[in-house]
Amino acid sequence: MDLTKLKNLAQRNEVRIDNHKAYNSKPQFFYSSLRNAFGFYFKTFITNNTSYDFYISATSRDKKKSITILERQFLDEENTVLSIVSFERFFELFIKDLLKKTNPKLTQSEDNSARSNSTWNLLTKIQSKTFKPFIPVPGKGIHSAPFSVALKRFYDLVSYSKDATKNSNRLVKKFSKTIQPFDFLDNADYKATFEFINWYRDRILHNGNKLPTMRFLDFIVTQRIIPIANSILQADKEIPSEWLYFTTTISGVKILDHMMNLKFEVTNPKSVKKIGETFDTLLLIGHLKELGRANMNMNNAVKSNQATYEYNYKDPFGRGERFAQIEKDKYPDAIEIKKCPCCSGQSLVLYRIKGKDLPIPSIINIDWIKCYTCEYHLRYNVFDLHYFNTNFEKLFDY
Repeated sequence: MDLTKLKNLAQRNEVRIDNHKAYNSKPQFFYSSLRNAFGFYFKTFITNNTSYDFYISATSRDKKKSITILERQFLDEENTVLSIVSFERFFELFIKDLLKKTNPKLTQSEDNSARSNSTWNLLTKIQSKTFKPFIPVPGKGIHSAPFSVALKRFYDLVSYSKDATKNSNRLVKKFSKTIQPFDFLDNADYKATFEFINWYRDRILHNGNKLPTMRFLDFIVTQRIIPIANSILQADKEIPSEWLYFTTTISGVKILDHMMNLKFEVTNPKSVKKIGETFDTLLLIGHLKELGRANMNMNNAVKSNQATYEYNYKDPFGRGERFAQIEKDKYPDAIEIKKCPCCSGQSLVLYRIKGKDLPIPSIINIDWIKCYTCEYHLRYNVFDLHYFNTNFEKLFDY
């Protein structure tokens, strides 16, 4: 079976997931990529939680060339790749959706024989109906423009909307109206972030032998991506409030808001004070990631006390509490039950292995917590949320 036959087979066996006559969803289908991207990113803490304190301590004070091996050991390849690719997919489809609402041809590649020398020339062709789309195989559909091309068209239109000699153009006027709720995108840093995420996505998929360190991934997501994503989520009035459950825990922690307000440098500071501040910031990001990961399990079904994927199970909160109680009663290292700082359920079990019982006796106990409702989990090595905010209960000795 050659490529043509495979493509034909694929086109006969596809499911359309965008909004059309027979299907409509809110928010738009590409928002799922954004939620998935955060889900993948949040997981990069728990996969490295055992020695996370050691990692951020080293990256906060040591020279980069001294921690190359450590950076490799603490790299979560799977979730790093999936998060970057998913963030890029969301931004690309979001930008193209705004262009499509202006005119669908703005999202299409132009035929090589008649390529425009500027976006303004492209607008002229669209309005005069002389635009020729690129169709790789006759009768098999129009080629979508690469994100880099769509992004250039988008920001050229932003510029035209502020140009008195161009802003009366019919398509420019329509574009200006379309992006009005998202006018904050007229931002040089945001444009650079879109270009950067597209570049990194291509670099990963087409070369694939280099990934950002965990610290740089934290920088990209908290300092560059979340400010844009959060603004979009707040500006898009078509997003149902219940869809946004992943942004705020049941206990009231606004995860994305907290993350975007944490500032740190990619390069190491030199003063002892700055090293300490960087350590605390990176540690808090880890805690917020774990809150985010656990909160992903607390979808609207669970919040209504309906188990996910278990249609007939009506008490996931009660189950979590019962599991916690059984652990405390039956497992020797389970010490007590606490209130979970993520889901607020009475299903958080504190475990302890006393230092004197370790293979090599120690004065330090090994403590950890796990919630049997939302799966929230921490080890003593990263402290607890009380370390950052005394409104939270102190769970470990430190």
